[in-house]
Amino acid sequence: MGVHEALENRHRALQFEIAEKQTNEDNLRKIIKQLTHTGDPKKMLDRVKASLVEMQKNIVALEQESNSIDEQLSHLRHSKVEITQGTSGTVEVTVANHKVRLAKEYGRGYFTLSDENRVLHVDSKSFCGIAS
Repeated sequence: MGVHEALENRHRALQFEIAEKQTNEDNLRKIIKQLTHTGDPKKMLDRVKASLVEMQKNIVALEQESNSIDEQLSHLRHSKVEITQGTSGTVEVTVANHKVRLAKEYGRGYFTLSDENRVLHVDSKSFCGIAS
């Protein structure tokens, strides 16, 4: 429960792309600084500045998409696997990419993920324990 592989892959790709574009942005800033300091005989400064503005727009758009995906993943992270009867035998529970193989039986309640990324079992009386 709470696993969305395509969304997580897109988020990783975005993070990589943002880092790459930020490196390019830094390089464009260095070129602008150099052209401003040493002169611009080939009249490249305006084109480099325009490229910098475009790069910044691209980074903002990518960061907005990344933030949107972060929100979606956060909602998935708070997913719950509800148990209406209980568990018996070998059961594997996955919550937001965190997997646990249950070594004991659990009664009614639900499994969720803690802030420390541990799969928890919350029983029908709201008692919470680490699933194992």
